[in-house]
Amino acid sequence: MKQPIARQLFKLLALSITLCSCEHAGNSNVANKSINFPNFGSSDIPKPRESADTRNFLESLGVCAHVSRPNTPYENLQAVRQELQYLKIKLIRDDMFSASLDKQLKTIQTLAQDGIKFDIIFSPKHVPDPSEFTNYFIKLSPFLKYIEGPNEVDNVHKKMDFETEAKPIFQQNIDYQRKLYDTVKSLPQLNKIPVLVFTSVYGHYNENVRSLIENKIYEDRRPIADFDNVHSYDLWGEGAQSQRNTPFCCSHLPNLRTVITETGYSNITYSDGNNGSKMGVTPEPAAKLLLNSIFFRYRQGVHSIFIYELLDNAPDPDNLDKEKHFGLFDLNNAPKPAAIALHNLRSILYASLTDAPASDNEAASLNLKITESNNSPEYAYSKHHLLLHSSPKTHFLALWADGKVWDFNQHQPFNLNASNKISIELPTNANRISIYNPLIGETPISSVANTNKIVAETIDAPILVKIEL
Repeated sequence: MKQPIARQLFKLLALSITLCSCEHAGNSNVANKSINFPNFGSSDIPKPRESADTRNFLESLGVCAHVSRPNTPYENLQAVRQELQYLKIKLIRDDMFSASLDKQLKTIQTLAQDGIKFDIIFSPKHVPDPSEFTNYFIKLSPFLKYIEGPNEVDNVHKKMDFETEAKPIFQQNIDYQRKLYDTVKSLPQLNKIPVLVFTSVYGHYNENVRSLIENKIYEDRRPIADFDNVHSYDLWGEGAQSQRNTPFCCSHLPNLRTVITETGYSNITYSDGNNGSKMGVTPEPAAKLLLNSIFFRYRQGVHSIFIYELLDNAPDPDNLDKEKHFGLFDLNNAPKPAAIALHNLRSILYASLTDAPASDNEAASLNLKITESNNSPEYAYSKHHLLLHSSPKTHFLALWADGKVWDFNQHQPFNLNASNKISIELPTNANRISIYNPLIGETPISSVANTNKIVAETIDAPILVKIEL
């Protein structure tokens, strides 16, 4: 069902999109034309944040969890609930399985009792025609945060020729995305739920895919999604810095706000078979890298971030399959260092929340000054910071370095001997300034009352500075 433009979710009054003239765009009937859509999105492009509401930051974080898949550790639903409660996370990403709809709905309803919301993935494999599942859509609607198009549509473990191999795959999924979007927007119970575009793995065809999508939007005169959707992996342990110049290599709708639906680290080291490239990061440095990446991506303006995944999804005693080691929890439901660090981070921040968030004027009045002793650009905390506002009187300054924590050539952490003294200074005294290291615990590692300055000493660990006015 086609939607009137007035019902589209995009927020800008007008946007002109010039279709790309990439290698294959010459085959397009609409190349070099412009699309003028009311309410079609450049105001939704991710804008870098220097500050944010603490609650918004906390609620932006979710986790991938295959709670509907049979014969996996996720069938222990009680353990899953305990793990989510430990992390204080209330947002899950999962697939829809048409073969077990009643069981899946029951699982979702059980988790919803804990306040959990869902991003549900729809794909041709499991839901061939979305319009035939409207009753199920309606049953799901109270529990949904997002509805997502097909997952990693080009994940065939090889580079394909675009015209003969990749193009038919992408075209099929663009057509499916159109059916999904139109079905969702035709239902009053769902039409305000954002739809995420499908994801892909490889950036080889990105300009070509954008051209196909733009052609579809031009022909239909309406969008196919409300948010861009990317997977952002740093499999070599280089940190988000390695993706700074091309932050989202598989972004299909760059004029929209972005949701990262997968990011994380496999905790076994392995070779990817490509000239011996060594991938994977052991648990301790992965915890540092994950927190750094979450802060970095949220500061970039990303709307939501989903960690892949909640727990290791199958036994792998010989440590040969990287896909089975992405979990925040192991097969025995024990938290890995990344889960502990997330628990500490979120416990610290949640404990500070009140019903009275800080206003923009109150936040701006802090006028913080950050200096440091280490001049290395890689480990410069003064370049990587995010101010979080919990209340008019309580603020947190998140500080992180973005240097290399992991030596992927040697399969071990870098031995960093140099320390960095970071000084945080206010124009006037605060009642108390405290420093937390989420990798260590929930209590301050230092705290000073009635002062306008505090100094932290670290090199590669993310820290929180709590400012109580």
